[in-house]
Amino acid sequence: MKRIYVAIAALICLAGCKSEKGSVESPQTSIVQQVKDAGFTEPDLSKANVADLQVWLMQHGDVAKNIAAPCKSAMKADSVWQHSEEGRICLAEKGNLNGGA
Repeated sequence: MKRIYVAIAALICLAGCKSEKGSVESPQTSIVQQVKDAGFTEPDLSKANVADLQVWLMQHGDVAKNIAAPCKSAMKADSVWQHSEEGRICLAEKGNLNGGA
């Protein structure tokens, strides 16, 4: 009986993942949106520095894990990206993995 529930839960998760891939939302928006949806509010995300984001991600490990793969794909060397909301989040996530808890 437990197998049925596990199978149903897996199908629901897979269906959710598939629908997100088909959405018009870019990975950039997805990374930023996940952090906003998880409740990052202090300071405002547009003003947050990498250190602020790193501390927050250490306290929200589930979010850090969820954005790790998209950040790896999104990583860019240019300074414009690195200073964007997405860039600062991904740099914080990368630093969180390398030097964090």
